[in-house]
Amino acid sequence: MISKINEIVGTEVTNVIAGGANGSIFILEMNNRYLLTVYCAWRLELAHQVLTGCNESSDSLKGDIPSELKKLSHDKVKAVFLSNFYDLKVEFISTKVLNVFCDVTPHSEPEDYDENWVICDQQEDKCYVINSHFQIVTSKYRSETEQ
Repeated sequence: MISKINEIVGTEVTNVIAGGANGSIFILEMNNRYLLTVYCAWRLELAHQVLTGCNESSDSLKGDIPSELKKLSHDKVKAVFLSNFYDLKVEFISTKVLNVFCDVTPHSEPEDYDENWVICDQQEDKCYVINSHFQIVTSKYRSETEQ
C-alpha cells in the first residue's frame, strides 16, 4: 500500500470530479491511471490559508469545493505522507496541500458508509481501500462484467 501511494509522486492531476450530487466526495485522476477517491473529511490548504474543505458548498456552479479542487488540474504531486491511521497528506508542486482525515470509524453512522479513501491503479486493475476499521482492503478496479 505504501509503495502504491508513493507511485503517485511526480504524477499530474489529469481530471477532477467534484461537486454537485457528489457532495464532499471527490475523485482526483492522475496521469490518466491513478484514481484517488475521498469519502472522509478533508481540507485543501495553501500556505497558512484554507482554500476549501469537506463542509463547504458543493454546488456545481458556484461551490467552493468544485471550484477549488478543479484548480488542482495539471498540478503535480510533489510528496505523499501517511499517518499510522492512514490519514493522507498530498503536497503539490503549487504548494497546495490536501489533508485527508480518516473519520469514518467502526461506529460511524450510517453503517453502510464504510470507506475513508481509495486509491486505484486502472492499469493494474487494483484498488486499495482504507475502510472504517483502518484496514487496507484490496479489490479489483473493474468488475468481472467489464472485462
